[in-house]
Amino acid sequence: MEAIELIQTLAQVNGVSGGESSVSGVIAELCAPFSESPVQIDGFNNVICTIRPPKEGEPHLLLEAHLDEIGFMVTSIADDGLLHVTPCGGVDRRLQAASPVLVWGRPKTPIPGVVGYLPPSLDTPQHPTQKVDEMVIDIGYSKEKAKTLVTWGDRVTADMEPMCLRETRFTGKALDNRSGCAALLLAGEMLAACRDRLHCGVTLLFGSMEEVGSAGTRAAAYDIAPTHAIVVDVSFSPTHDMPQQKYTGRLGDGPMIGYAPILSKELSRYLEKTARKNSIPCQVEVMGGRTGTDADAIAVTRGGVKTGLLSIPQRYMHTPVEVVDINDVKQTAMLMLFYGYALGGGTI
Repeated sequence: MEAIELIQTLAQVNGVSGGESSVSGVIAELCAPFSESPVQIDGFNNVICTIRPPKEGEPHLLLEAHLDEIGFMVTSIADDGLLHVTPCGGVDRRLQAASPVLVWGRPKTPIPGVVGYLPPSLDTPQHPTQKVDEMVIDIGYSKEKAKTLVTWGDRVTADMEPMCLRETRFTGKALDNRSGCAALLLAGEMLAACRDRLHCGVTLLFGSMEEVGSAGTRAAAYDIAPTHAIVVDVSFSPTHDMPQQKYTGRLGDGPMIGYAPILSKELSRYLEKTARKNSIPCQVEVMGGRTGTDADAIAVTRGGVKTGLLSIPQRYMHTPVEVVDINDVKQTAMLMLFYGYALGGGTI
């Protein structure tokens, strides 16, 4: 599998938190060729892929990336057929006005719509950005027709075609965290190829509902019961208007290895040492509190899991034009491969 093709495929699929069945199905199909047992999709839309079951007394490594994306949920249909919505995840309301969207209602194909916006000629400088509960989505139908196509709780996503930028840069919606899912798929395929030489169990988890609190991942990790875990997500890469000293994850400079109270310092240091030993570009990200990722949930599963965090640098997080570097995705996968190969062999 090629990284660019994986990301392009995954970025186009619908998977707003709590409604991830479409992206779960796609990922399960992508995992099937290298999974040792049938891929599972549980009741939370988590996807669980077994690379190698652990033998008695062996460590069990969980590699995880969340598969859900931010979006909206329909709350009501107005008399004029316009849809009212509520955010599902950390939606930036500044970006929504006059944007094209897709409403995932009853038809097999999504319903195109646009977010309503007061024309600039009628606006005033004092007019504030609309609150989410004031926004409406116009799908062009009367209330009667809209009710046959859309119902309460239907998800809404940005209508954005992913595309390549210069060289190795890629932009699109939901790269938080479909780029992480792509890294997991690449690592899983490589680990499966050396399955007979592994000294630990390896399970891939594509977790649901991270954007609204990690409920799906928390439930799945409890059942999987790993001893070690590496979580893959995205983190901030500096732009011209961000404090440079705070955000150090530069595009193309490799995965960001996390250090935080909830993370295993031993594991983080080993990842950093392994990266440098094998000429894998890497960066360091230090967090004095929560990581804001599924690592926070997995680390406290059962009696505790030794957990590390690899973050893919990303610009414009939680927008329809998130940007990542394909090489960072590949290097993240390579680092997981080296860790999985070493775990259980006496070096960790």
